[in-house]
Amino acid sequence: ITARECSHFLGKNVDIVTPNGFENTIVPSGEEFGKNLNEGRGKLIEVAEAMLGRKLDGDNTLLIGIGGRYEFKNKGIDIFIEALAKLKNEENLTKNIVGFILVPAGHHGASKELLHNMEKKDSPVPLSNPYTTHYLTDSSSDPSLNAMQRLGIDNGADSKVSIIFVPSYLNGNDGVFNLPYYNLLMGLDISVFPSYYEPWGYTPLESLAFKVPTITTSLAGFGLWVNKY
Repeated sequence: ITARECSHFLGKNVDIVTPNGFENTIVPSGEEFGKNLNEGRGKLIEVAEAMLGRKLDGDNTLLIGIGGRYEFKNKGIDIFIEALAKLKNEENLTKNIVGFILVPAGHHGASKELLHNMEKKDSPVPLSNPYTTHYLTDSSSDPSLNAMQRLGIDNGADSKVSIIFVPSYLNGNDGVFNLPYYNLLMGLDISVFPSYYEPWGYTPLESLAFKVPTITTSLAGFGLWVNKY
């Protein structure tokens, strides 16, 4: 995609295209893979229960995630939220669905109410913001929060579909999960990266490398590569 853009804007074809690569040695194997997967999934469900104020049946709960930079339209975060909102109105839905937006944004620390609920599961308190694991710097103008509220995602106790926004870098020291992104990625049932624009796109490739099925688009270089090869 970038090569085509260069030809269009510069009037000259590129001399060489350097392919993106993925270092597969970061993917654990054997017992370590299973350990990391269980740890990631367990933490996702633990945080979801503390956020939503109810128990989740792990075998009857579908965990769906999106990650990457906070480009609301380019990365398809808008489509991710809209799709889950449509599922919310599906009468035949039999599973609980929890969507995770794992995208760093401006925040000033982990939610104290959430941490309380994770530590003291028998005496939960209401969350000041039922959507985010961390206090957003400017929640009133945040496009993800506004979209969730506009589309009727309320994260209520009776809702079959919920979305949790994790606006922190997942480097193992975020204050809530305290696990690296890849460990949480492994805990998902499926990842969704409906990019509107993506010269290549590492996120769906990473997801497949960690054995998590993924959805991408033909507007991403990776999606074009998959269709061709």
